[in-house]
Amino acid sequence: MNEQTIGIIGGLGIMGRAFTQLFQEDNLQVLCSDINTELTNQELVRQSDIIIISVPIDQTIPVIQEIGEALTEKQLLMDFTSIKTEPIEAMLQTKADVIGMHPMFSPPMDSLTNQTIVLTPIRDRRGWLSLVLDYFQKKGFKLQITSPERHDEIMGLIQVLIHFNLMTLGITLSRLEIDLSEALEYTSPTFQIELDLIGRIFTQSSELYGTIPMRNPFTRQILEQHTKTLDTLREIILKKDSESFKELFEKTSDYFQPFKTKALAESSYLFSQLVEFNGKQ
Repeated sequence: MNEQTIGIIGGLGIMGRAFTQLFQEDNLQVLCSDINTELTNQELVRQSDIIIISVPIDQTIPVIQEIGEALTEKQLLMDFTSIKTEPIEAMLQTKADVIGMHPMFSPPMDSLTNQTIVLTPIRDRRGWLSLVLDYFQKKGFKLQITSPERHDEIMGLIQVLIHFNLMTLGITLSRLEIDLSEALEYTSPTFQIELDLIGRIFTQSSELYGTIPMRNPFTRQILEQHTKTLDTLREIILKKDSESFKELFEKTSDYFQPFKTKALAESSYLFSQLVEFNGKQ
């Protein structure tokens, strides 16, 4: 991508800044437009070969529509959005080639090596995908290629179900008025890591963590199943039904069988690192 100019709309945001720095470290030509920049989105499009949209989810389609008429068949249009089906449909209404992109991390990060990027290439008449793959593979990223629909289905599990569960735990703790400082005095590594993950979410944007589940097309069916599971487990626990609990637990254990060894190894490593980290504080 050494010969292309990369334009990032929303380049002053957290993700936009991270990728601007990444590209500039390789001496790539990068242009940025944002709310308070002199360079407008339209001007950026006219001066760029690759246009990346890095704006909040609710603004993504309006931005695509804003610049759509200015895009040509010689350009590549990409986005950093956490959902893909709707933005991709909007991008396909332009003349540009289209490759959706979802960085599966949130800056700041100590290292981008082995961080995952999901790509959803839909229209690639000029061979952009090979350039994109070559660049990010050389930078040490793990790349996953899929369809927009499959992306949104998987994100329903990774971002909707997991985030929803962590937010539920955080809200429950706050409503129980638990003294976190006191609780941490009794903590196990498992509880501390769980609490760290909850706290990490609530240090970030409510707009982001609200918009993702609200816009993902698979949210309803995932949350309906989650509610059914909570109701089932709640009833078993309150009835002190040990046999039903054992049956449900063992059935779920069987589901996780291929992952158990990896899960134990990775969690044990995290626990040991956390204990060592705490000892230095």
